[in-house]
Amino acid sequence: MTASPSAFSTEIQEFAPSLLPWSELGPTVVRLIQAHEPLARRILLAPPKWLHVVAVYLWRTQGADIGELAQSIYEKHPRQLLNECWAEADLKLYPVLKRCGRKALMLEQYEKLNTILGSNIADIALQTKALNAARIEFFFKIREMDPLVAPAYRQLNFDLETAKRFDIMLKHMRKLDIIGDHISESKLLRNGAFRSTYNYVEARLTRVKAPDNLNLAAPLRQIMLGEELLFIANQWKNCLRTPSYRISLGLGSRVFILLDGDEPGHAIALASFERTAFGWQMDECTTSEKRRASPELRQRIVNLLSLNGVSAYATTFEMALSALDRCPDQMVEEEWHSELEDTERSEH
Repeated sequence: MTASPSAFSTEIQEFAPSLLPWSELGPTVVRLIQAHEPLARRILLAPPKWLHVVAVYLWRTQGADIGELAQSIYEKHPRQLLNECWAEADLKLYPVLKRCGRKALMLEQYEKLNTILGSNIADIALQTKALNAARIEFFFKIREMDPLVAPAYRQLNFDLETAKRFDIMLKHMRKLDIIGDHISESKLLRNGAFRSTYNYVEARLTRVKAPDNLNLAAPLRQIMLGEELLFIANQWKNCLRTPSYRISLGLGSRVFILLDGDEPGHAIALASFERTAFGWQMDECTTSEKRRASPELRQRIVNLLSLNGVSAYATTFEMALSALDRCPDQMVEEEWHSELEDTERSEH
């Protein structure tokens, strides 16, 4: 689709200012103008979307007759051109092309952008005003990482370096089979290759903020910052020190609630609640004496949350197992649902 430099030398000089946005497609654009002179004005005044559609069209029709290409570009709507040369392209690609700047990209970059728009981080890309080559590469790398990196980037606003290290951290955790609630911090830190990555991500997790503010009244307080959660967990020396809890705080998959005693600001219990279809389910609940909270204290926190208009319940995995032990197999499901309904009724 290109020719020798000498064949285009005069034309490239003549159209040099208007060819700059076309990058490596410049010689091809000169041939288009030679084949159909009325195109010259459009090329000179090309808006970003038209420029990128034509660039995609030229990249994907290499080897076609230049006269026919010029006629099609002149007569057809840009959306029609894109559909003809790339029928399987994501539907979001056409409107997004106007954000790709005033310089044509390489075909590989358009293909990466199309892949991004069909992935789990499309919503992130669509929130970005400028999708130049560097941004496309950035989002493409995010997309290739562990599935947990995309929501973490979306909610915690990681830069690429943090996202890369977070990706490495997750891979190590999966390899050691300790991801989630069963992370052994000491086991992680014994892995030399993991330690620097852990420390790097750890420093940034202290700055995360909970997306849901439950607006609780005393004696309940919601922990809103990763730094605050780490401080209290270190004071109480419990498992909430591990990074997965601060990640879940930032992602909004868990909330962390403090129960104050008689003295305001002096917590006597810390509870974590996991988001479920039924509302917030209590996951962990410990006291300032580093003991597991009693069933009465757990229920008190749930009742106080209910008074604040928050749907929560304290049904635990252990309670579910006890239900299995108490009744025949055929009655398990019926009793379990009955217990849930009783719990929900007591909260309202």
